[in-house]
Amino acid sequence: MPRIPFKKKVEEFINSQSRQRGWKEETKRKYKTELMKIREDFKGRKPSALTGEEILGYAKESWGDLTPKGKSWYWNILKNFLEYSGNTDLRKIKFNIGNVKDREVYWLDIDQCQKVREAVENMREDYMMIYHLGRDLGLRRCEMRWIEKEDVHQRTQNFIIPGKYDKQRIVPFHPLSAEYLQSWKVKREEMMKSARNYNEEVEEPSTLLMWQRFSRVGNMGKTTMDKRLADIEERSGVEINGFHTLRRTFAREIYNSGIRLKTIRDLLGHESIEVTERYIGIQEDKKREALSIAHQDQMNVRTPSDGVGGNQTPRIRQNSYRITPRQRG
Repeated sequence: MPRIPFKKKVEEFINSQSRQRGWKEETKRKYKTELMKIREDFKGRKPSALTGEEILGYAKESWGDLTPKGKSWYWNILKNFLEYSGNTDLRKIKFNIGNVKDREVYWLDIDQCQKVREAVENMREDYMMIYHLGRDLGLRRCEMRWIEKEDVHQRTQNFIIPGKYDKQRIVPFHPLSAEYLQSWKVKREEMMKSARNYNEEVEEPSTLLMWQRFSRVGNMGKTTMDKRLADIEERSGVEINGFHTLRRTFAREIYNSGIRLKTIRDLLGHESIEVTERYIGIQEDKKREALSIAHQDQMNVRTPSDGVGGNQTPRIRQNSYRITPRQRG
């Protein structure tokens, strides 16, 4: 197999990511500038041949004095490129980024979910399909955009979800998937018929989600999908706060139903259970439980018992933070 030069690998990586993620020219330029600098530092060596020690040493030397946010940005550039290049040593190391500011974990409650679903079921089929993929199947926005019609396997009742760097995972049909897919299929046929009334030679998009305006058709981009989500928010009166809220709501609901963390991790496509725990707010639940227990113990100290006053010893709950089999995954 011929050796692919570092520079050409960089160009392939940027072109691939640009197609999948819809990068702007500025993003492509920043990635290329940083990766070409890395190329010079590693003297053009094959990316997949770099050892874990070399990668970690380079990261510490180059970005060790930066803020956690800066370290995270540069490390992700290098990590994504090396993963794309097939570097296996990357899995053996961990670069300490530091304490990056936590994002607030947000999800919808039962009443909000009901309001949104009622609104979506009275909207067009493309809105219903987008909500179903995010809320009922836990897909990322980029995965909704990338999934092809041929990735929907009616016979086996599975979706083949395309991930980053040509990774894939299998997500089974939700009980409502077959019904929603059939409605969307009929709507797609109507859209293509309408487009071909203006131009008989127009080709149907290969992706599952699409848009149509007169003779024009195409794959749904990020802006189009964000507009659809804003329309759903306006119609339902519920602030959804981004597609990841639908994904988190899906994950948290099945976790509360008793599904193992390992299964949730596989459905979401996460690399580790720790990521899944943070994602669905398990740590936030533990914090709230700790404050609730502390408050209850404080009230027990202050409240007179048996007429003797309120100076009894607080209760000690040794099992308050015991990890259950479900939490172990």
